[in-house]
Amino acid sequence: MPRTTTKPHQETEPTEGPGRAWLNVFLMVSGFLVIFMVCLLVFVLRDGGRRDAWADAVKASLDKEGSSFDAMAPVMEGLDRLDWDELAARREKLELVARAGWTPDADLDSLLLASQPVISLVGRSAAIPKASFPSLLGYELDRPLPHFDRFWLLTQLLVANARRLEAQGEREEAVQRLIELATLGSRFARPPGEASYASHGLAITMMEQAVGVTAEVVRGGKPLPAEALRRIDLQLQELEEKYVPLRSAVYDELDLFEHMARNRTGSPEELAVVLQCYDTSLTRAQAGVQAKDLFGLVPSLPQELEQLKPSLDAALAKPDAVRPVFDDAMLATLSTNPLALLPLRPVGALSMREQVMRTRLRLARALCQHLIDPNAAVSVVDPFAGVPLVYTGTSLVSVGPDRFLENGARIYNPQSGLASAGDVVLTLEPPRR
Repeated sequence: MPRTTTKPHQETEPTEGPGRAWLNVFLMVSGFLVIFMVCLLVFVLRDGGRRDAWADAVKASLDKEGSSFDAMAPVMEGLDRLDWDELAARREKLELVARAGWTPDADLDSLLLASQPVISLVGRSAAIPKASFPSLLGYELDRPLPHFDRFWLLTQLLVANARRLEAQGEREEAVQRLIELATLGSRFARPPGEASYASHGLAITMMEQAVGVTAEVVRGGKPLPAEALRRIDLQLQELEEKYVPLRSAVYDELDLFEHMARNRTGSPEELAVVLQCYDTSLTRAQAGVQAKDLFGLVPSLPQELEQLKPSLDAALAKPDAVRPVFDDAMLATLSTNPLALLPLRPVGALSMREQVMRTRLRLARALCQHLIDPNAAVSVVDPFAGVPLVYTGTSLVSVGPDRFLENGARIYNPQSGLASAGDVVLTLEPPRR
């Protein structure tokens, strides 16, 4: 009888048809899409929440100041579209162009062309009534002060744009863009009740660069038409008249300092934080040491601040030409309490920078008037001297911070010290580049 072998039972795997393969692909893609949509939703909610919080904070500030949120919204959106990292990467190029003039550069040319919508928005925003630019600086919600580095970059971008227009022969257009920039800067100089050293410092920086380059553009090349020069002169005059002087910030800072002394100096550690707010050069350790030495003076601070105000009033009320320099020696005449003098220490540097800015603005005005009528006597007053600026035949000259006229033989250089010797000079002939 033949032997029969039984093969073990083998299960056969079903073969995949085309329908099953497509189902697997569909499930895989669907899974990826679900994960992507969840991540996108989280990002949108988080980013949208920040933007909404920023917009709400700005709107509340604008409403408080009586400014128009609807009018400022396009400016907010425009600034938000700027690629700040890209601007930062080109900082040196932008600063060089702003300082020395435009030279062909495909990289910068492309950047400026791409930024034109934002540049146009920022320019038009300078004309918005009651516009509150400090409120716009709400990009960093955890910082109460403006984001100065961004606005320095924005200033260089706007000046570079004007330099490019100048090189293209559009000098009147370039001047208008620069005056818009100066107007934008002036909005950071806030009236009493809203002022601070920080915002005034930004205003001075932006205005000084804008009016300085304005003068360079006006004097370069063929003289502008008399009508254009008269308009520029009037715009600069109105700009200075509307500028809120630094002294409005002094009293606000005193009030703020007194408030901090009452509420945020309950210990040397808290006082150290306040000290660093007014002297950023202090390390935490240095501020801690000073705070321990000064902590005993906190209880008498309100009385000391009230006692120094009359002398401060008298000093700030003096005309520009004879106003004292707020150096250590001058401050010592106001009070013997070093803690009471702390909020006044920034005044010296800021007031000197403010005077230099106003001097450069007036030199630009005097240049316009001279180009209209070269034979007319200079009538624009030197802020440092209280008498008209000096015309040497080749230059317009201010005596500068040292209040000593050298007829331009030595030119004032703030890098040698804000109160250093030398005249503030505007030569009538542009330098060769």
